[in-house]
Amino acid sequence: MTYTHHGHGSDINRSPTYRAWESMLQRCTNPRHQRWDEYGAKGITVYPPWHSFPNFLHDMGAKPDREHQLGRIRTDEGYTPQNCRWLTRKQIGALRQATRKGWEGVAIS
Repeated sequence: MTYTHHGHGSDINRSPTYRAWESMLQRCTNPRHQRWDEYGAKGITVYPPWHSFPNFLHDMGAKPDREHQLGRIRTDEGYTPQNCRWLTRKQIGALRQATRKGWEGVAIS
């Protein structure tokens, strides 16, 4: 296994945190990605320093467990340190519903 200096691996042995980062970038920057229409085409962007995995890891920390995913608090805004958290699917669903209904201040805990 090949490890880079951040210790999250490369090739087929990437960590869950690395895979979440990589997927975020692909959705927002690659027009050939299957979910481009829901992200990049709608103007969802990635905070420029997060185009580098070590910067993303520094700001977000490692993915806590299998139950958590990278989620955006304000689902109509991009991936930034202020707008992202490791959230459960249930929390992400609540945020999406709140956005569709125009609710403000939904608790995600």
